Amino acid sequence: MSNGTNGAPIWTDTRLQTLTDLVVNEIKPIRKVRPLLPLFGTGTGLQSTVPNHQISLGPPISIPPGNPPLTTVRLSIEFKVFKPQFDQEYTIEEVARRSALNMAFVEDAVILLGGAGAAAKFAATKLQVTDEDSTLPTAAGLLPQRPPTVKKAIVQSILDGMQTLRQQNQHGEFCVILSPDLHKEAYEPIPGTAIPAIGPILPQLKENGVAWSDALDSKTAVIFSTAGVDLAIPEDTHVELRKVEGDAFLAVTQQFLLRINDPTAIVGLK
Repeated sequence: MSNGTNGAPIWTDTRLQTLTDLVVNEIKPIRKVRPLLPLFGTGTGLQSTVPNHQISLGPPISIPPGNPPLTTVRLSIEFKVFKPQFDQEYTIEEVARRSALNMAFVEDAVILLGGAGAAAKFAATKLQVTDEDSTLPTAAGLLPQRPPTVKKAIVQSILDGMQTLRQQNQHGEFCVILSPDLHKEAYEPIPGTAIPAIGPILPQLKENGVAWSDALDSKTAVIFSTAGVDLAIPEDTHVELRKVEGDAFLAVTQQFLLRINDPTAIVGLK
């Protein structure tokens, strides 16, 4: 494909793969939600749907064969490289990196808030996200579009959430995702000690199972059991060339979906 200056093949598959490797490594540390979730069907290639394994609690427990498949979400964030910059690797890497950092936030928002809640968040933050297949509104999240707010001490709220999960026959592993202000509260030291407030209950949670996300509004949090949810990723984060019309138009894109296999595995904290 000739898409560079004087017909030179500037935007080769190798170059795009190098950009993909760069951005994937860059955003790995800032992804907050994905590391907590079991993965399903990673890297299988573009799929418009994934299997629906939502459980019927019965008795007996089963997965009905008539469950309709779940529609995946394919989102992208575009970026532009001006023609005089085609040989400026650091410039190209920087715009790709910035777009990928936004995509990490986008992934968190969709998983946490669902399609409708995430779309509202994108609009509020003026983040330009392309819903490639117009399926974003169908995506479910860990929290409803208008999640409850935490009105008590966060550690007590987490304990109450775990109690609710156990009453619903959910026994872990448990993970908690907090808004930044609640995360700060959770890790403030107990007076007279260096132990964080959440420290005494950490053994009841998954190891490294507490995270925070900018996608959550103040005083918002969720606790869930990893036994009831997973993340389908048919096509993971990568860089695509969209077109070259003098300048080059590219995008960071990915296809994914939160699968809620057991709705009783999730509790919005109050």
